[in-house]
Amino acid sequence: MKMILTWIVLFLCIALTSPSQAMVGLQQAIPGNLSAFIMPEKSDSRTTDYNVVMAALFQGSWFVRNGGNWEGFTGTIPAADKVNLLSGIATTLITSVDLSSLPGLEVYVGYGDINLPGHVAKVYTVPTPTTATCTPTTLTTGITTCMYPNNVKVVGGK
Repeated sequence: MKMILTWIVLFLCIALTSPSQAMVGLQQAIPGNLSAFIMPEKSDSRTTDYNVVMAALFQGSWFVRNGGNWEGFTGTIPAADKVNLLSGIATTLITSVDLSSLPGLEVYVGYGDINLPGHVAKVYTVPTPTTATCTPTTLTTGITTCMYPNNVKVVGGK
């Protein structure tokens, strides 16, 4: 379902954006896979390789991805990846690590000249876990149980 929603948003963005405007956005966010899409502006699709930069803000500190490694920001933003934009939209992997233990982490992705409109964007913020209390419910079978809303992680449940 999330993948279908991602593609719908992507197609809406394409439909609502002028073909001359670049766009960077979230491709997929599931545990173990965070990726972004890059939709180049028309003039960008004439060149093959563009550097992709990635940064993350966590608890007031900036981090950048240098190749495959994340490190503290020291004043320069190294290339994290390269994408070929000749075929149009490109995808880049941000991380293959589950980020759920870092609530509030903000992830940014950019390509080419990040000073140009649409060339950089905040693509994801790790959500803060929600807590839910047990609401005892008696099922038709006579068993009393706790019912939790969808997408709630139950820890220590009995």
